[in-house]
Amino acid sequence: MTFSVTIPAFKVKYLKECITSVLLQSYNDYEIIIVNDNSPEDIDTIVKSFDSPRIRYYKNKIGFGAEHVVDNWNKCLEYAQGDFIICMGDDDRLKTNFLADYVTLIKKYPDLDVFYSRTEIINERSEVIKTLEERPERESVYEMIFNRWNGGKMFIGDYLYRTEILRRQGGFFNLPYAWGSDAITAYQMAGQKGIANTKEVGFQYRVNNQTISRNTQNIKGKLEALRIERKWFESFFKQEPQNKKDNALWVWLKSHFDAHFDKMIAADIIHGIKENPKKESLKWLKQRKEYNLSRILILKCIAHGVLDF
Repeated sequence: MTFSVTIPAFKVKYLKECITSVLLQSYNDYEIIIVNDNSPEDIDTIVKSFDSPRIRYYKNKIGFGAEHVVDNWNKCLEYAQGDFIICMGDDDRLKTNFLADYVTLIKKYPDLDVFYSRTEIINERSEVIKTLEERPERESVYEMIFNRWNGGKMFIGDYLYRTEILRRQGGFFNLPYAWGSDAITAYQMAGQKGIANTKEVGFQYRVNNQTISRNTQNIKGKLEALRIERKWFESFFKQEPQNKKDNALWVWLKSHFDAHFDKMIAADIIHGIKENPKKESLKWLKQRKEYNLSRILILKCIAHGVLDF
């Protein structure tokens, strides 16, 4: 089986470290696809420093930008030739066992279209600051959603997709700033069959101050993404699962639906208020009706953001 490890690139700071980690894989049937999103940074020099026939490098003449970053994910998908595809950040890393662990899992569950690699969180110095929990070897889509809604983490790079099926579904689910795109793409690919998860850590997600989600200027875009995501779930939850365990989770998820999205919306607003308390508080009091948000919700956000209540 062959793999396409794709890197939609814009920043150079960790790119060399990222590419190096891919080239150190113990399993060797893979290609590396790097798509430069018309970056002002010198990505060319970084890529050319690697003398590897595995690397295929492309440059977008016009950049998609942060708001439409999923379009660059899907541009990577267009170039992919492998049976399976990974789309990782230009600042993330793979451990040497990443692909080998997937090979073992795919052979065990050849009917599945999506697989997950257990993940570590690393900081700007590449130090491990947290190891995410070990998940059951196989889960249904409802178990995936339940985990996510109860504090579970999801990143685009820790999911592996069957390339043909991902293309057939229209590619990565497109949302502004990719906010929720990773999750819904994984749910769609899990479908009725579910997902298989590795036990060993294979993926390393980097937290740093250049991450799109940390930019308070993107909050309006995130709220639009949440609106679209909410509509997707409304449609998804219309079909009742027949499996008894999944049905119980479906009932729980529906009963917590409104509270979940209120919490997601509040988290983004609070983040902005903490960055600029007066400006952001006044802005959301004035604009809450535009987003159909209650005054009570905004006041609670202000309390959390300003008073750290």
